Amino acid sequence: MKLTVLIAAFALSACSGVAPSTSTPPLPTSSAPPPTALPMTPASATATPPIATPPAAPTRFSPAPASGVVLLPDRCDLQVGLCADLPPGMYETSGEFAFLRGLMVTLPAGWSSAEQDAGEFMLHQAADPDQANAIFFWKDLVPWVDGSARPSLGKSADAFADFLLGDARLTVVEGPTRTFRVRKPDSLAVSGTVEARSFSVIVSASAHSDPGLDCPGGACVNVFIDTDHWGRPANLGRNIDAPAAGCPCSQVWRLYVATIGTEADPHTLVLAVETVGPDPLNALAAWEAQVEPIIQSVLLPEIVVET
Repeated sequence: MKLTVLIAAFALSACSGVAPSTSTPPLPTSSAPPPTALPMTPASATATPPIATPPAAPTRFSPAPASGVVLLPDRCDLQVGLCADLPPGMYETSGEFAFLRGLMVTLPAGWSSAEQDAGEFMLHQAADPDQANAIFFWKDLVPWVDGSARPSLGKSADAFADFLLGDARLTVVEGPTRTFRVRKPDSLAVSGTVEARSFSVIVSASAHSDPGLDCPGGACVNVFIDTDHWGRPANLGRNIDAPAAGCPCSQVWRLYVATIGTEADPHTLVLAVETVGPDPLNALAAWEAQVEPIIQSVLLPEIVVET
């Protein structure tokens, strides 16, 4: 994906110059870097799955048989016209390199997906070309501390949550837990639920920018990485300069952290509601109220298929 200096999907790492952790296998080549602070790239900038050439773009969406569900193809980053300004309806992540294949979400009119692949599923309003407000789905994130991935600090959902709460670079407040529904593999029937811990996350007032981050304004810190799919860690910024009224602004996440999958094969899901503003927590409250019907509609797959 092309780089942009507009406010776009604040989890993307255009300003990060940090190389992937050497403790993990080489990451797949990406057309652009993944999650970070300003200046930013679209959410589709996370590393794309390792294939030689993209599959041919389908000419239209294909509804799932007898369900009314629309299959959202993978690699939306390479098929922007296909995944832009989606008609209202229920969508299911699909394709060889799908993010959490079988995840479902119901969208009102006027939404787009800038990325749907193994590393990330991202949604934003079609009328927001800068992608200043977004929803992200991530999986199996690893803390990033002192210039490298630190899986020992938090691979499980609870350990990852404890890492967030204990990171002095961040101001993290835990909120009420949230219940997400889980669907059966071949139907819309609900087979159970999972409980997610909830956190608001901003950069601490005492934090300084991590080494290697070219932060436009205040302080930017690297927070976490998907070591299997991203080339660089996601970062978050405080008092950053941005081409928007009232800035400098700070970025903020609402993170829902849950264990999904089976007992024998557990995974950590992170759902991020993200925005930016001069008063980031007030901006987050307003954005959360707006996207609540979408978050409430989420149906998680019972079985996690690795991609």
